[in-house]
Amino acid sequence: MNGEKITTRQMILLLTVFRLSLIVSYMPSLDLPPANQDMWIVIFLSLFYSILMRIPILFLVNKFNNLSIIGYSEKILGKFLGKLVGILYGLYFAIYATFVITIQAQLVAADILPNTPNWLIIGILVVTSLYIGSKGLIVIFRTGELIAPITLVSIIILIVLGVRSVEFSTFLPILADSKFSEINIGAILLSFLITDIFIIAMNAPYLENKKDINKIYVKASIYSILLSVISVMVTQGTLGIEQARHANYPFLIYTRLIKYESILQRIDAIYVITWISTNILRKLIYIYISYMSFKEVFNKEDGQWIHYFIGITIGLIAIQLANTKVIITEDSMLNKFFIISSIIFLTIIPLITLIVYFFRRKTLNREENSKI
Repeated sequence: MNGEKITTRQMILLLTVFRLSLIVSYMPSLDLPPANQDMWIVIFLSLFYSILMRIPILFLVNKFNNLSIIGYSEKILGKFLGKLVGILYGLYFAIYATFVITIQAQLVAADILPNTPNWLIIGILVVTSLYIGSKGLIVIFRTGELIAPITLVSIIILIVLGVRSVEFSTFLPILADSKFSEINIGAILLSFLITDIFIIAMNAPYLENKKDINKIYVKASIYSILLSVISVMVTQGTLGIEQARHANYPFLIYTRLIKYESILQRIDAIYVITWISTNILRKLIYIYISYMSFKEVFNKEDGQWIHYFIGITIGLIAIQLANTKVIITEDSMLNKFFIISSIIFLTIIPLITLIVYFFRRKTLNREENSKI
């Protein structure tokens, strides 16, 4: 990395865009309890649960900020269990990237390139990711620093242009149709769909200012949740609660309903460009951190072949999925998969690791002091 580091601003921008990419794609929050006009409350409340559920991993990342998840897992759990955890994380990141690429290919094929085969779209996406990833982590974050402001401005423009079509009475009466338990369950489930903490956890050793880890996470969470709430509200207020909930790509439909002047031939093209940009970053970084995980597990100094192998494998699986199954549907299992896997990788594994750390911290401190 030639001594270069990731700045606090770059990390905040990337994490903010990561969260918004879920909202501007298939809006997973709309399928969660209570699935009505009070979803904006659920999104706000999810901030509390996101921080609460990530206390174990945030503690470990701050404590071992010179190590990635793989590094501190091996240090705390021992070499065998640590490597096993590293392999599991590597597979998880690869599976996540596979679904992101598949969803992106299906949206592009459905909206702007209906006659283009999935293998060509996915091939271009994978080759782009591998090319940028081959330039290194700093280039990835610089790319994010360029794309993120454009993405944020585009989302704000789409919101402003469509706000006059919003029926604000849709959100009244507040809390009339929702139970307290439903709102809390929805907020907890939504908190597990947000996986951006892994970007910090895997890249903490490369941060310019490691003391900013908590500040980065909290700031990115607040910025993204504010825009997410507004995006969900304008979508529900324009489409209606039920249509927004049952649509595969609700924010895309919202952009198509925006009333615009004739000089703008297709305002939804802004959405497509925004969506592609945000998801390029998501799949790019998840392919790369999957590669970083396996590289560290197998102690490979020069493991570019691992990077290419993971990318090509993900591409082939994504082509098969895109050709045989529509990923985003009303009864999609996608949310359930991400929620269950996130509960395991975001909370359960870090919690077990944290408990083991407290039992072994004296031994670990002695080992650390002996090295000094």
